[in-house]
Amino acid sequence: FIDLVKTNEFAYLVGFICTDGHISLFNYKGTIKSQVNIALSIIDKDILKDITDFFGGSYHDYPTAKIPTAQWRTSYKPFINYLVNEINIIKGNKTFKIDVSKWFKQLNIEQKCSFLRGVIDGDGSISVRSSKKYQPCASVSIVSCSLKFINLIKRFLKEQNIEYHINMGIKENYYYIMITKSKDALQFLDMIYNVNCDLK
Repeated sequence: FIDLVKTNEFAYLVGFICTDGHISLFNYKGTIKSQVNIALSIIDKDILKDITDFFGGSYHDYPTAKIPTAQWRTSYKPFINYLVNEINIIKGNKTFKIDVSKWFKQLNIEQKCSFLRGVIDGDGSISVRSSKKYQPCASVSIVSCSLKFINLIKRFLKEQNIEYHINMGIKENYYYIMITKSKDALQFLDMIYNVNCDLK
């Protein structure tokens, strides 16, 4: 496990957990235990299979459910303790409180890009349009209920001279950070998707 902490793949997984995952608590024979879960549409099951192959844990899919889903889980205690104590991913509902900025600052540029690719694959939206007549046109948006998490992304974009703007959602309970200039969006996507990472 310790050998994986400094990898781009680990940073990608943390980005995914920050957006589409959570650390749940459950009672097992009178003992409170923790488990990391990521659940996706079954269409995206290959992502979770790759995570399982690389990190271990268990993969499950439910193709006949009302909403077909795929899940990755692990109860590996050292991994969960690292997420909580070193990265600051809280157990239970993290939606409004996620703040991993101290951990993020310690990463190298490839790890930061891998983390942000995990964020995009979890809670991001990419729009790319192209034709024979025009150059590719792209935009990127990321949504979060945590302003601290949005500010982490904002600082990274500012360091890379990528223009962005932030919108507040309905009833002010979530935020969008958006890259709407095609040049900047393509620069950002090129950065995060061209890093050497075995999780595709």
